[in-house]
Amino acid sequence: MYNYVGKEFDRVDAVDKVTGMAVFTADIVLPRMLHMKVLRSGRPHALITSIDTSTAESMDGVKKVVTGSGCNILFGTCLWDQPPLANGKVRHAGEPVAAVIAETPWQAAEALKKIKVTYEDLPYVLDPIEAAKQDAPLIHEKNGEYRHISYVVHPIKGSNIFHHYKLRKGDVKKGFVDADVIVEDDFEFPLSSHTALEPHAAICRFHHDGSIEMWASNQAPFVLRDVLSDMFKVPASKVRVHIPYLGGGFGGKSDVSIEPLVAYAASFVPGYAVKLVLTRQEVITGSLLGRGMKGHMRLGAKSDGTLVALEASMYFADGAYGDTSWAIDTVAGHNCTGPFEIPNCHVDVYGVYTNSPSVGAYRGYGHPEGHLMVNRLMDRLARKLSIPLPEIMKKNFL
Repeated sequence: MYNYVGKEFDRVDAVDKVTGMAVFTADIVLPRMLHMKVLRSGRPHALITSIDTSTAESMDGVKKVVTGSGCNILFGTCLWDQPPLANGKVRHAGEPVAAVIAETPWQAAEALKKIKVTYEDLPYVLDPIEAAKQDAPLIHEKNGEYRHISYVVHPIKGSNIFHHYKLRKGDVKKGFVDADVIVEDDFEFPLSSHTALEPHAAICRFHHDGSIEMWASNQAPFVLRDVLSDMFKVPASKVRVHIPYLGGGFGGKSDVSIEPLVAYAASFVPGYAVKLVLTRQEVITGSLLGRGMKGHMRLGAKSDGTLVALEASMYFADGAYGDTSWAIDTVAGHNCTGPFEIPNCHVDVYGVYTNSPSVGAYRGYGHPEGHLMVNRLMDRLARKLSIPLPEIMKKNFL
């Protein structure tokens, strides 16, 4: 340790990056490479009544136009609720409806303009508390029926709540009766985009021996490998994932996002490498967001500052699909008590489907949301009791 602390050292990637020699996914050029562009719904919630791709398919340079029609794939890691392309219904405005694969990005973009889609608009909901109500527009009619790992994901069938995490300890009602002082408040974290300098990008090739090869701007290559293996029912040993330099991630690339879409499209042109690089607008509307929580917390203490009870509810606007966010919801609830010993706790966290892009990991993975609540109330408790904050914190540390 003493060889490094307080001393300068050379970053292993410094020379490559400052000279422009670092290779990112967007820089990669492969033999027999095609380019992909994505048509997005532009509607928060709607049925797809028809898609006409005939004109686009006949345009110069176009190799294939792929839609979600007939696709029976749902991908995930613990909750399998998302198709690679919208199939019959769109659930947020950035959802992919069709993909054009062409010889150049320009040809693919021009062909997108010729795809004709008709929709039947449905009511939509963005606020997680509103979406959790029984009379809210139902975003997933099959919520509760999707394949999921039952000991970690807890859906409420017939609602937009795809995950309900509960934390119970002691008798919270008695705890608040015994409290000399109670503080409480509402809290909100808006949805945010990670905005890494490098946009999301992926390249995929299906080889003629049935193996799959992918290059991706992704923080979790083994998760990505296993998702592709599950999607296409091939052994993980036949899926190879390459991760070049990343131009930032912050959690926005630690879950799969565009990779299943690129792989599904590439499966229609085996032998070719299919490349997709998102625009900045697509990163915000068509990959993963972070946060999106509304919550309420009560904290009770004795007059000497000893904590006796905590009660909290948190609603996460987790977007159109839930596999990348259920664990964030669990972490937020499990750790919203902070580093404090509290004998009586009652916490409910709801992962809620909303008509917005899906939420994923984002700098803290649920901890900032829960810790803001409890630490803000600890500060108010200290002021109310006229006890210095460090003192009241030390009194209650685990």
